[in-house]
Amino acid sequence: MSKQSSHKIFLTIDILYIIFNNFKRQDDIYTLLTVHSTWTQILLRNLWKSPLWPSTKSFTCFIKTLRCSTPYFPYSTFIRYLSFTPHRNRDPPSFTQKDILFLSKICTNLTNLTVSWMQDPFNSHTFSQFLINSPNLKSITAPNCTIEWLTNALNPMITNYSVKSLYHIELKNWSYETVETTILLQKISMNCKKIKSIFAPLLITQDIANIIISSFPQLERFKCHSVTNDGLKTLVKGLKHLKELTLTFDNEDQDINDENSFHYAKDFSILEKFILTIGYISNFPKFFNIFSSYQKNLKELELIHCFGLKDDSFIPIVQYCHSLESIKLRWCSKLTDSSYIALAEGRNQRLKKLSIFRSEITDIGLTHISEHCQNLEILDLENCRGITLNSLVMIIRKCKRLRKLKGGLPERIAIGIIHEIIKNGTNYYLEELKFREASYRNPINESIEEEFEEILFDDDDDDDDDVDNENNERNNYNSNNNNNNILSRSGKIIEDLIENVNNIINSTSEFINDLCDIINLLSGNLINVNVINLERNNNVRKNIRMRKFFNEKSLQGLSKSCPNLRKLIFKSGKIENITGDDFVNILNSFVNLEKLCIMPPNLQKSHIEQLEKHSRLKEVLFIGGCTEQAERYIEEESRNRKIYIKVMHAYGFLRG
Repeated sequence: MSKQSSHKIFLTIDILYIIFNNFKRQDDIYTLLTVHSTWTQILLRNLWKSPLWPSTKSFTCFIKTLRCSTPYFPYSTFIRYLSFTPHRNRDPPSFTQKDILFLSKICTNLTNLTVSWMQDPFNSHTFSQFLINSPNLKSITAPNCTIEWLTNALNPMITNYSVKSLYHIELKNWSYETVETTILLQKISMNCKKIKSIFAPLLITQDIANIIISSFPQLERFKCHSVTNDGLKTLVKGLKHLKELTLTFDNEDQDINDENSFHYAKDFSILEKFILTIGYISNFPKFFNIFSSYQKNLKELELIHCFGLKDDSFIPIVQYCHSLESIKLRWCSKLTDSSYIALAEGRNQRLKKLSIFRSEITDIGLTHISEHCQNLEILDLENCRGITLNSLVMIIRKCKRLRKLKGGLPERIAIGIIHEIIKNGTNYYLEELKFREASYRNPINESIEEEFEEILFDDDDDDDDDVDNENNERNNYNSNNNNNNILSRSGKIIEDLIENVNNIINSTSEFINDLCDIINLLSGNLINVNVINLERNNNVRKNIRMRKFFNEKSLQGLSKSCPNLRKLIFKSGKIENITGDDFVNILNSFVNLEKLCIMPPNLQKSHIEQLEKHSRLKEVLFIGGCTEQAERYIEEESRNRKIYIKVMHAYGFLRG
């Protein structure tokens, strides 16, 4: 085979598509646009696939290109995703109804549509035009809408057979009209038979669950606002193809508790993603023990506001589910090191993402994670008061593939992490460092939590009192019977005694079985407690020396150690002993930096102008540190803004 022929094989369009689809940054695509005409066609498809307009100017340019009578390429046919939502950290562009209707006519290959406004030009009629003209639409997202707006906007899907290929629909109306929304979904299901993903603000009762099951029997992804016990029981038994499920146990009055839910825990389909929010203080050890034993394919787990969830509920998850890749725990405040030791030692080597918000985890738990979960790529810690620099240093040393490290950390710990990163040499994996201001706020008033717990204990006491009253009544009843003719009733009493003894034996057997289950659940927990106590008693680890300052040398060292760093958000403190010139020069040495949030030194207008020459930097948030002249220059509307820069005189952060 000739050399030229081999080149033709390796540079086919299909292979180029695969290569270019793996490009993360548009900047890299721009540099290749003019290499070859074939490359240009492929790259343009990628660039136009999902257009974004961070400003009115960019949207105007976008529309102007599409309106061109003799375009070089059929740009409108490349568009697959349109999202009319505010771009993060930017003012929304100015749209006209004429422009929106024009887009609805020419974007005939549209597959995904998101609209976040109800007012003009995004009225229900405008939205419906996209449905009429886009037969290949697969996903519709309409947040922040009323049920009346949604009904009118989605009318083409109800009255005719447009959008037959629809796969995902996401409706978010703030008034939560469950019945009306369900009726709307039921009408849509008549013509859209391929829907397998629904996100809707529904309260799932038994009747609503039956409608969802009959209308969308092939559902694979489902998210609702809240659910009752009967609704959940019906839903999980009817939807056998679910892979992703998002639920909220919103109110204890809905009878969802451990005793009720564990009966149908085995009926859940084999999930890959499970998100659960519990809006009240309750523990679910029996439910999670049974549920987890059937969820061998679970990859993503999120537990939110689970204030009452304890180790005996979480440990079965990490012991049974060995495919976990992502775990997010938010406000699971009663989970201790026992849970995290079980996570680390439970064959969870696939774990890549771990986010912990307000937990009792300490250095012991995090150190075990660093030793056993060394494929960790993303770690986010917030409100974890038991974490110190000791365990975070172990994460940096052991988890060599760490891409993102985030946390609300005190300044001294954040600075210590940076020095440890520099000390460990070049790290080509690390892409994001995000150190927020340390915050240990509580979600609700602590006194309210205590009162709530007291109410729970009072309820338990009342139950005990009821049992005592029943025993007293039985004793009184037996005493009264003793005053009658004992001999004439002796046979009946003996039969009753035998029956009672049998009942007691059966009850005792059930109690023993339940007790064995609980012992099995707690056995791993007890082992972990012993490990924790042993490590606390034998505290041989030396505290790592805290670095006091983040200075010019530290920033320069970070740029050399992390050549692929894309996001640097450091709100935990100020850079010491650095001039504006040196600051800008060092930032330019972060060649891949795209987002920056930091407290700068006294920056002049000239420093901002130099910073705007950075090859990749796109978003900057300065917390103070700019002269009045520099701030006026930043706020000028007339200048060509290559970088979005904002100055805040109080703490804030960049989203994303």
